[in-house]
Amino acid sequence: MKSHEFVIHSEVSRDDLIAVFQKATHFTSDIQIYFDHHFIEHAVDAKSLVGVMLVPVDSGTKIRIEAKGDDEEEALSFIIQLLEACK
Repeated sequence: MKSHEFVIHSEVSRDDLIAVFQKATHFTSDIQIYFDHHFIEHAVDAKSLVGVMLVPVDSGTKIRIEAKGDDEEEALSFIIQLLEACK
């Protein structure tokens, strides 16, 4: 399992979240995204559009991404790139 943690410094749009979901479905690894918002941690499957869309991600949100599987390094790197572009 690989993981990476960072803080979002600007609001992430719904289009950005949809892009994360769309790209995540191309990987065989399980990808979990943990959003720490107002001291409450939310965990969602990056391959679940409903899950990803229900979590508010705005400035100051701490994010941890975990990937587990055959292509975990590639999956983690790609999702990090998408979300860090929103920082």
